Amino acid sequence: MKTILVFILFLSPFISKSQTTDDELISTLQEINTKYIGNYELPGKTARVTMKEEGRLWLFVPGMPESLLMFSRKHIYSIKGFPNYELEFLPNKEGAIKALIFKQPDKTVRARKKD
Repeated sequence: MKTILVFILFLSPFISKSQTTDDELISTLQEINTKYIGNYELPGKTARVTMKEEGRLWLFVPGMPESLLMFSRKHIYSIKGFPNYELEFLPNKEGAIKALIFKQPDKTVRARKKD
């Protein structure tokens, strides 16, 4: 419930004050999440962030199952099913995502965005 409330507060500047439909919310979510989509260079492999149904982000790292990303706060997502793991997307001055940081309990790994 807390995550949903935080997400709604994050989206509030993007949503008009009139009645908003589910389709409008999904469209807004897709617009926000599009900047995170891409391939990120890790040591020896490439992680891929994609968007699937309802504008949700998914992470695929070779050798691991595809995982749903859960919004936590601006530019930060947790990985569903992996407590204490986070992805922090790093924007440049123009707001485009240039890299991400994989935060794990035992280490932190930076990955440059390839495309």
